[in-house]
Amino acid sequence: MHSAPTNPGGEPLEEHAAGLSHEATAASPTAAAQPPVDTASAAEPAPRRAAPAIGLARPAAAPGAFARPVPYAAVEPLAAPLELRYLTRREAALDLSLVLLATIVTHYLPALAVWVQQGGLGPAEFDATVLIAKWSEAVLAAGLAAYLLLRQRIRPASFGLRGDDAPGQIAWALLTFFAMYAVFLAVGAALVALTPEESTLLRRELSRRTEFFRTLPTESSSLTTILLLAAVAVHEELLFRGLLLTYLRRVTGRWWSAVAITSLLFAALHFPQGWLAMVQIAGLALVLCGLFIASRSLLAVMLAHFLFDLCQMQIVRLLPDVQEMLERGGAS
Repeated sequence: MHSAPTNPGGEPLEEHAAGLSHEATAASPTAAAQPPVDTASAAEPAPRRAAPAIGLARPAAAPGAFARPVPYAAVEPLAAPLELRYLTRREAALDLSLVLLATIVTHYLPALAVWVQQGGLGPAEFDATVLIAKWSEAVLAAGLAAYLLLRQRIRPASFGLRGDDAPGQIAWALLTFFAMYAVFLAVGAALVALTPEESTLLRRELSRRTEFFRTLPTESSSLTTILLLAAVAVHEELLFRGLLLTYLRRVTGRWWSAVAITSLLFAALHFPQGWLAMVQIAGLALVLCGLFIASRSLLAVMLAHFLFDLCQMQIVRLLPDVQEMLERGGAS
């Protein structure tokens, strides 16, 4: 039978080792306070740090993906600014309804009220209030155009408002002016030729036109006449050609339908002058619409309109003298 190994003092080795361990722990309180080391955890490597995320550029949005129109500098087709391609038809229809409302309020209602008040003979006698009213209408039309430009963030060239090529725009204005007179005379001659001389309708219309001429400010100063005709040209061209025509083109999708509707509305504006004048003015409206589209210049049609009205005013002023000369020649 074997005995347990002992140290030189006769104490078993296991008890001797346990006693030494107890003595060492008692001698070092710091070591006793430390927790036992987990050797399995110590053997595991430290977790690696996650790499920072790198932002990647997104692909550009496809054309037409924007819910609202982006600034005009980015998308407007400069080759056809009058077509308003960057507006949806719904947006164009809403703007068109606003333009039509402004046209009815500033044009048709006052003309209709005067026509009813005077029994259909024509507009009221000219005075200072007419000049103020015409310039007020021009300012309202300009304000409406500015509002639409800012709200839709579109170029002024979309309404024919250009600041370049002044000589070219003046040349277009002269061409439009001569074309207006040619169409005006041709339509008038055709109407007179197609209507029998004994027709009471023709006589009544000519009498109506004479009454209208008498209401014009032929006795006013040249400055007053120029201011009045300038207000009329600015107001009517900005409203009918600059706004109505372009928005109708966007809504209907065709130039010919936009031109037809605009010309009919423009002729209806002059109904107090009689049907003869309305037919002639419809022909003038076709010329103004066509050359506005060709020139893309609102200034050209404004200037042509002003020159036409100015020449008409001078002719009306000379009519009494011409009639007097004819009467003297017939008496002699």
